[in-house]
Amino acid sequence: MSRLQQFEAREGSRETAPGERAAPSRSSAAAPSQNGTRPRWWRTLHVRLALMVNIIAVAVLTTFWTVDYGRELSAHLAVETGRLREEARVLRVARRRAVDPQEFQAFLDEFCEQMGVAASPGHHIAIFDERGMVTARAHERADPALEAKMAALTASEGRFRFQGEDYLAVRTPVGDTGRIVITQSLRPIHDIIAAESISRAASLALLGVLIFGGTTLFVLRFVRDPLDRLVGGVRAIKQRKFGTRVQIRSNTELRYLANGVNEMAEALERVERERFAQMQRAHEIQRRLLPNRAQAGPRLSVAAEFEPADSVAGDLYDVVLLDDGSVLVTVLDVSGHGIAASLYTALLRAVLRGEARRTSDPGAILQSMNEELAHVVGRSGEFVTCFLARIDAHRGEVRYAGAGHEPVVLLRADGDTELLEGDGLPLGVMAEETYGSAMRALSSGDRLLLFTDGLHEVAGPDGTLFGRSRLVESIRCHRKQSAERQVTAVVTDVRRYASGRPFGDDFTLMCVELLAESD
Repeated sequence: MSRLQQFEAREGSRETAPGERAAPSRSSAAAPSQNGTRPRWWRTLHVRLALMVNIIAVAVLTTFWTVDYGRELSAHLAVETGRLREEARVLRVARRRAVDPQEFQAFLDEFCEQMGVAASPGHHIAIFDERGMVTARAHERADPALEAKMAALTASEGRFRFQGEDYLAVRTPVGDTGRIVITQSLRPIHDIIAAESISRAASLALLGVLIFGGTTLFVLRFVRDPLDRLVGGVRAIKQRKFGTRVQIRSNTELRYLANGVNEMAEALERVERERFAQMQRAHEIQRRLLPNRAQAGPRLSVAAEFEPADSVAGDLYDVVLLDDGSVLVTVLDVSGHGIAASLYTALLRAVLRGEARRTSDPGAILQSMNEELAHVVGRSGEFVTCFLARIDAHRGEVRYAGAGHEPVVLLRADGDTELLEGDGLPLGVMAEETYGSAMRALSSGDRLLLFTDGLHEVAGPDGTLFGRSRLVESIRCHRKQSAERQVTAVVTDVRRYASGRPFGDDFTLMCVELLAESD
């Protein structure tokens, strides 16, 4: 197991101490953001507002219908009670004048016959003596059970239920001890009120529909549409479309809110313009830090392709011509990308070039770079992988050291490949780490291909990564082309595999070829 694998295993199993931030993986993607989604329709403000207004309207209309029903019932009962009282007075006068009970019974029969059952359904008349015995009754409508209910009435008027129906009863005294009781079924009254209530309910339902339609149109026009414009504007600003403006004229509150959103968008647009200008400036500065490949020496050909995921990158490659004629080539990759990562690359480039004046040993230079970076990084958990090689074209050899970086492909002129890998930990992990150097012989036509993991950690349409093995195979397939064309062809293969998907990380690919003496 390599030192890098040991480091990764140790870091993967180690628990993060309280207050300490775990070191992020260089190739890990940023956590996905919470995408704003439209709320379910029943949770939207305009639906709840319309629902509340219509519930209140329905409650008011129902209350009105209930009160009106009670009022109508009371009015009908009052009329019916008055009619029964008037009828009772007529019968009392007739009872006083009729001395013979048979004569009064004949009058009562004729009286009931004139009303008729159809004209007055559920109508009953009974005259009781002091013992509660019936002395006269309406023969056609006589019902002993009903008369028992009537005899029990003690008040001058009242209501009771008999055989599932409501009855209204009026009681008036006759003579010294007798009494006349007249009852009337309330079913006809209930039928009349029910018919009127149904008609009134239909009218109220139509009114409710009109209220519902009116409130819905009002909410759509003055609440939902402005809110949709506000939500759409905020969503567009979230997508960094800072030129978005929201226009609302319907009401003062939402117009005030829209003006606030527009002012925020204007401020963000100004900040974005300034940020973009600064990032462009940083991009230009980082590009200037890249080496002039024409200064690599007379027998070396250097080609490279470098692409940041953002305006500035955490990748960097460099070529340094030493006083003894040898050349230092390096590729480094900072965990993450963006402004912070680019600052680390600038720092390490300065340390590299400064140490190259003192020593040409790749291991010693890496050790100095590690000490400086560990001091700057502290406990933030950030780290840098690096591969550093010193190529001596006259002696035909390469001396190299690695700090947790991707293996470098040594492509021989005959097509054979070898992976060069250092066993040091990434820079910034342990300040006291030491780095050893290794050496390989080089012949004319041999090439070193240095790259960062952003090149092969690219997913295809099915989610499968391009992978290091495909990358090495692509390098071998294009070995007969010039260094410049080989680099371009390999990157093209990766882009084709990604099917147009953007790279998720910075990537660098550098090819260094040892030319023949005559070249």
